[in-house]
Amino acid sequence: MLRILAAECVVYKAFNQRILYSAQRISHRSIFKASQDILFQNSPLLWPLNFGNRCTYHTEMSDHSKRWKTVYEGPIAKSVKFVKMLSLTTAATMFIVAPLTIFFGKQAAPLPLKVCLVIFLCSLGSGSTALLHWVSKPYVRKMEFNPQEKRFAVETLSLFAARKRAEFSVDDITVYPDNRAFSTFEAHGVKYFIHTELVEAQQILHFIEEWKAGYKTSLESNFQKP
Repeated sequence: MLRILAAECVVYKAFNQRILYSAQRISHRSIFKASQDILFQNSPLLWPLNFGNRCTYHTEMSDHSKRWKTVYEGPIAKSVKFVKMLSLTTAATMFIVAPLTIFFGKQAAPLPLKVCLVIFLCSLGSGSTALLHWVSKPYVRKMEFNPQEKRFAVETLSLFAARKRAEFSVDDITVYPDNRAFSTFEAHGVKYFIHTELVEAQQILHFIEEWKAGYKTSLESNFQKP
């Protein structure tokens, strides 16, 4: 009886070892196959397979560059974006730090006063960000022109400092005759601001005025990227 039990134990141990060995081989094979797949995907042999996608992308970019020509860039576009990002960061920090500091601080103040302080600080942070957005919303970072379709495309910043692109034709533009704060012209009910002291901006405004007057001229911009 003892011999039978001992033999069963030996068989059981051998069976367990066989199972563990098989599991290890399967895991090693899966890892090796995954590494091979990664290497094969990054291999230069597959580059010709993605050649069509790259050609399509470059073709679209070249078509866009042929149809649209950059005629204006805001001289302080980077500074405006930096200040806007700084304001957003300050407002987000105010919303997070102010409640934690006031409610979990050691100052002995009643709860209504703490709530009022939190509301005041959060309103201050969000109000300054909203005011900065209202001032910088019409600022044109870049302006492009399509000579074939006689359309302009302007790039501005959204509330969260993301790029916004708007397109409109020359006939949709209304140039303000007087110098207004933070606005030079209007299109589709939206105001835009460009630096009229720049030569590029003067050429654009002159072209729009002539087009509105009935002279079918072309925009000859001398804009050059720095």
